Amino acid sequence: MNVRLRGIGLVIICAVLFGGHCWAQEPGPKMVFEETDFDAGQVLQGEIIEHAFTVRNSGDQALEIHKVNPG
Repeated sequence: MNVRLRGIGLVIICAVLFGGHCWAQEPGPKMVFEETDFDAGQVLQGEIIEHAFTVRNSGDQALEIHKVNPG
C-alpha cells in the first residue's frame, strides 16, 4: 500500500512539473483547416468543380502561405 501511494505521488509530481510543457502550444503560426478533404461525387469529363477550403491561423504569429498545389 505504501509503495502504491509513493507511485501515485511520483506521478502527480511529474505531472505538475512537466505537464504544462506537454500541453503548451508551440509559438509561431498554426494552420488549422475546418475540413481536410472534399468528395465531389461523380463528375463528368470536362465539368468544372469548385470548392473552397477555410484556413484559420490559431497561432500567435502571422501565417504566410507561399505556395498551393491543387490535388
